Amino acid sequence: MNKYIAVSYQLYVLTRGADEEQLQECRTDEEPFEFITGLNNVLPPFELRLLELSSGETFDFKISPSELYGDYNPSLITDVPIDLFYGDDGKPDSRLLIEGNVVPMTDGAGGNYLATVVKFDDSMVTLDMNHPHSGTSLHFTGKLLASRLATSEEIAAAQSSRSCGSCGGCGHCGSDSSCDEGCCSGGCGGC
Repeated sequence: MNKYIAVSYQLYVLTRGADEEQLQECRTDEEPFEFITGLNNVLPPFELRLLELSSGETFDFKISPSELYGDYNPSLITDVPIDLFYGDDGKPDSRLLIEGNVVPMTDGAGGNYLATVVKFDDSMVTLDMNHPHSGTSLHFTGKLLASRLATSEEIAAAQSSRSCGSCGGCGHCGSDSSCDEGCCSGGCGGC
């Protein structure tokens, strides 16, 4: 049973190593974040907490790293040969080899994931294999503006707009693919 949800909110993020939360995004009553439940368009813990509320209720909850992308694991920093980053010209791809750049990787089993370039030299690249958002906590405050059964038209429209870069929501579409990083953010919208 899919529900139509509309919320206004403020999203505060506490990243690994930071001392305090930073306002990252907000949606107003006039420009709410809207989604249909059960379609994996948003992070499951975000959706589940909103499903516990009734229209008009306010909320204030945190989502821990263990509910998101996991805790940061220093043992996931590894060195790989630079030739994994060679382009068709037989030279390292300078578009990928930038310190801090998040690059798509594929493991031997065909699994896709993201890694961050820590440093590199002429022979090796040091990669941080932790998800770029591991160790990150999210803190949402806001108001549930609407919660009702979704119409078949709303469900169909939500399913057809689930392509990379078009989720238009909180910037965390919850996908396990690299699309996760491409979702557009609603921005602050005048909060």
